[in-house]
Amino acid sequence: MDRHRYLNPPITEAICQFNFSEPLPWTVVTPGIIYQSLQPNYPAEPERQEQLQATFGRADDKTPPEFQINRAADRVLYRDDSATRLLVLSPVNISVNSLPPYEGWPNLARRAKEAFQALRRASCYPTISTLSVRYINRIRLGFGNVDLSSYITIPIHAAPFDDATISAFFNRTESSLGAAVKVNVTYASLQQDPADEGAADVVLDIECFQNLDHATSVDDALAIVEHLKEIENDQFESVITDECRRLFK
Repeated sequence: MDRHRYLNPPITEAICQFNFSEPLPWTVVTPGIIYQSLQPNYPAEPERQEQLQATFGRADDKTPPEFQINRAADRVLYRDDSATRLLVLSPVNISVNSLPPYEGWPNLARRAKEAFQALRRASCYPTISTLSVRYINRIRLGFGNVDLSSYITIPIHAAPFDDATISAFFNRTESSLGAAVKVNVTYASLQQDPADEGAADVVLDIECFQNLDHATSVDDALAIVEHLKEIENDQFESVITDECRRLFK
């Protein structure tokens, strides 16, 4: 499908992420060394974020299940002066994130390329195992009782009773495109702020993910991610109507 250009796109966050085949060489000084290469584009002071990982399982059939919370690899958040153009780096992955106002895919893809150039200047030469493009959209359909199907073609049905109305919903699909590409679509209602009582806001979250069958060079991964963006665009346009598109003009 053609890529539409919207004056007011409903994107609350766009994320382009690359997972490394092998962890980066990482010490306590690594984030600072990489910051020296990133600073022209991300001058704000980097923020270190501790990550936790939850696991649930059992060692064998004779032991009860255990729930554990372990520390995962820390990540570092780099920001531009506006705090809307982000780069997130950990030993195992890197992502470029865009907050409103959306900068457009060409700029987001360019920032991904420049991020890898900065890694190279810091003597980091990763290969890629998986990559993804994710767009989280928040769409205000109006106020009061809104006909959802006039805006989004994903079917949502109330209970089969004359007086039934939809008060909340959550719909998630996971699709496979061949053996490698997955498309996850989440469509759900949003709880409203009291100041916006009566507003019909929905989230349309689209993630396109590809698992590579071998460690792939950065240049090849950057070409592949362009294809994932085309898939994301087609998925978005296929589930919105012209009435919905008019909201973004």
